[in-house]
Amino acid sequence: SGGLGGLAGTASGFGGDAGAPGGAGGDAGAPNNPDCILHVSQRYGSDLNSGASWDDAFYSVNAALALTHAGCEVWITPGTYFAAPEAVQEQRMVVPDGVTLRGGFDGTELDANERTFASPLPKLTGIVDAAAGIETYHVLETLGVATLDHLEITSAHAAETTADGGGGVYAHGSLSVDGCLFDDTSAVADGGAI
Repeated sequence: SGGLGGLAGTASGFGGDAGAPGGAGGDAGAPNNPDCILHVSQRYGSDLNSGASWDDAFYSVNAALALTHAGCEVWITPGTYFAAPEAVQEQRMVVPDGVTLRGGFDGTELDANERTFASPLPKLTGIVDAAAGIETYHVLETLGVATLDHLEITSAHAAETTADGGGGVYAHGSLSVDGCLFDDTSAVADGGAI
């Protein structure tokens, strides 16, 4: 299991640069004038919405990710968001190249700098069937350059049949992580968290 913060190549630590062993500081989550913003909220949302505002937010992270492209950000309010809504163990949330996922919102902000981080982190989970103890192999798969900012990533186990590592995040390319918590993620080899 990881800890608060922790960047690619670490299982714990707060802040730091990708690959650093839990360094201090870092600016992985600094807002950067996104080309597009898609909103996700279990309080207000529906996957029939456009995601263009909090009043028209999606209900699931997967619905937002399906419409993202490089330069987009997905803003997420507290809630539990499932990687495999159709209960398919091989399914995961796929983050396209150049996309940022951000938590810490209460659903009123117009700018990422307005976040107060007072609410719990949005929980991205790989649980498929809690009663049977079945989890996805990966919660997230990131393609190319990606940023994860103030999220809880939990409950996935990368099995031998799905290549090695990345119970929390199976990362391809450059991954920045800021203020995230990895919990109950594991792998047969090479990276239980990332």
